[in-house]
Amino acid sequence: MTGRRKRIAVIGAGVCGLTAIKSCVEEDLEPVCFERHDNLGGMWNYSDALRRNQVLGLYRSVISNNETIILQLSDYPFPYDIPPYATHDRVYQYIKDYVNHFGLEKYIHYNRNVTKVSQSADYVESGKWDVHYTENWGDEIHSETFDGVMMCSGGFSKTYIPEIPGYDEFCGIKQHSNVYREPDPFRGKTVIVVGASSTAGEIAAELGHTNYCKKVYMSIRRGVKTFRRCNVAASSRATVKFPSLSSTSPSDIILPDLNTYRNVAEYSKRPMGGMVNDDIADRIASGQVTIIPQIQKFTKTGVVLEGGYEIDGIDAVIFGTGYKIDYPTIDDSIVFDDTDQLKLYKYILPVDLEHHTMTVVGVMQAFLPTTWDTFELQARWSTALFSGRINIPDKSAMWRNILNRPRYSRFARKTPGCVVYQDELARDIGALPNVWKLLFTDPKLAYVFFFGRIIGSCYRLQGPAVWGGARNDMLTVWNQTEAKYKPPAVFKNVFFKYSYVFRNGFIIALSVAVFAYFSKSQWKIYLD
Repeated sequence: MTGRRKRIAVIGAGVCGLTAIKSCVEEDLEPVCFERHDNLGGMWNYSDALRRNQVLGLYRSVISNNETIILQLSDYPFPYDIPPYATHDRVYQYIKDYVNHFGLEKYIHYNRNVTKVSQSADYVESGKWDVHYTENWGDEIHSETFDGVMMCSGGFSKTYIPEIPGYDEFCGIKQHSNVYREPDPFRGKTVIVVGASSTAGEIAAELGHTNYCKKVYMSIRRGVKTFRRCNVAASSRATVKFPSLSSTSPSDIILPDLNTYRNVAEYSKRPMGGMVNDDIADRIASGQVTIIPQIQKFTKTGVVLEGGYEIDGIDAVIFGTGYKIDYPTIDDSIVFDDTDQLKLYKYILPVDLEHHTMTVVGVMQAFLPTTWDTFELQARWSTALFSGRINIPDKSAMWRNILNRPRYSRFARKTPGCVVYQDELARDIGALPNVWKLLFTDPKLAYVFFFGRIIGSCYRLQGPAVWGGARNDMLTVWNQTEAKYKPPAVFKNVFFKYSYVFRNGFIIALSVAVFAYFSKSQWKIYLD
């Protein structure tokens, strides 16, 4: 043993990359982060135009879809004076404060554009990787060898625009939502926003609300259920385990029919997507945004919709249709199988590599509105693997694990149980709280763990890298929530309303629930 620390290459200095750096430090690994641009933060580093080779961009009015209490990383809360839903500049400041607090910037090498990651000459014996990169967008290729690699960018590496006949013949403006920044360039124009994503809804609502545009259409393929931010019901492990305990989030239904707007009660059983949006229902109800079916084909000056209805005089089309997963710096066969589906053990580890020295962090963000806790746990799991604290099963067992989970392609949209998945990763690294122990040693904390809001600090109560403020953060989460929403109090949740009743009157019920929680097989659905 030489005592040399393993050097780990971290590709990207967004949130995923930053949590990877910190996790490396916690496991006594030496991180070296490669960031192609001149600043950290990834998608939250706003600019008025896309930077060179940048794919994911923010519009000026972006507000986080997740509450700050839920969004925050496990051992660094948002400041108390930040409102429940933060603007992009406040989120970015939080990220910078996080980096400064933990001293992470010294590990970041800016203006290093990774062009290729390949197996080193002695990979078969050592499992090492060569990282090839340029500096300041120059032509000279540099190379360094590392003991491991964490791919922390790629979930949003390619814009997705559906193939629609006549697209090239259309004479108007055509752009992806990653280019959109503000409504002013579309003043007086007739615009179609394509897609049912939260981004598409926000852009359509903004264009309609400001009255900049002559007319705004929103083209969707299927119905979509919309949720206003302040009306999204908070979840707990109790509501995940027993859905009947959950309060229902008020929502509206938008259907792909001309000028159609309906209440949720009539269409609640139809399959549809979900959208976080505070304004789109009002914009539709007021006629400022008109819902239309999907575009069947383009003409030179307009579109033909599904069903044959034609709209002429279209000046611009904005595609809020998402992104494709792509890792251009590594061989496709590492991440995808022959059917173009991911082959990652626990959505992290490439299953067919001879050595377990490369991981993928953050790919889950392409499939569900997950929080940073998931990325952080994937990073902690990866570094625990590199440091030898996790035992990996053989390849056949890993493939069984992959096939027993939801499978994803480059552009899939399914929603696995995020809390179950997070708990699984935390269990692997020894960070999942022992609720039976808490029930007898700290019943108040056990109550909050099961009935309280699901926040990342619960994964800092025990195991590696314990945070001393985790218990207090969990016990005060409802106070934090109430403080952020007052005045006035607009937050509604069944456990918030009756928290004192639950706390003081149902300790016995808690014991039974915790027992059921850990004994039911559904919580072990992903374990071999």
